[in-house]
Amino acid sequence: PNILVPGLPTTFEPDTTYDYELGLKTSFLDGKGFLDLSLYNIDWKNIQVLTFSNGINGQTNGGSATSRGVEAALRLEPIAGLTLSGTLAYSDAKLNQTIPGGLGNKGDRMPMNPKWSGSVSAEYQWPMGGRTEGFAGVAASFVGKRYSGFQSSLVYAQYTLPSYALVNLRGGIRFDDWEFSVFVRNVGDEHAQLGATTIASNLVAVQRPRTIGAAISTRF
Repeated sequence: PNILVPGLPTTFEPDTTYDYELGLKTSFLDGKGFLDLSLYNIDWKNIQVLTFSNGINGQTNGGSATSRGVEAALRLEPIAGLTLSGTLAYSDAKLNQTIPGGLGNKGDRMPMNPKWSGSVSAEYQWPMGGRTEGFAGVAASFVGKRYSGFQSSLVYAQYTLPSYALVNLRGGIRFDDWEFSVFVRNVGDEHAQLGATTIASNLVAVQRPRTIGAAISTRF
């Protein structure tokens, strides 16, 4: 149930998704390469969305939406100790029906859904004698622009989150099940905007600034 406020529905219904996926997983180069590729279609029925009345938020149901896309992951080990990885994703997620009350129109992109995203990484490991090995790696990720809500909403203000790219560095030594590492996260000190809401107040979640540190971990 919702809070009893004029203009809000007293209850809202459950939502459901029907997911369809077709994929391929294969190795090549005598096991030194691996590819994972998938196509998907998600039909979202009776979606739950936030609505607003008399200063109070509540849930309502908003018809249906569809998300279609492709995801790919590639891993290569061209030489001993070196691992290269990459991912790429494309998503087209839209409303199929206009949501009553000015919340969103047919064809609006789903909130917080980037069309493009991906990552690349590289790590090299080398023996240091005995059961000790060293490692060093770099990883970068990219996320395209997103919308905080439905573009045509008359209830909530629209905000566009810009695309961003982040780079992380990491290196250290491993001994048996123990690992000591040093790291630099968000090397470029990017003020990436990770999420946002204009419901009740305008808030933007921002990536933590450049962070330098060390860690000790073990597996058990």
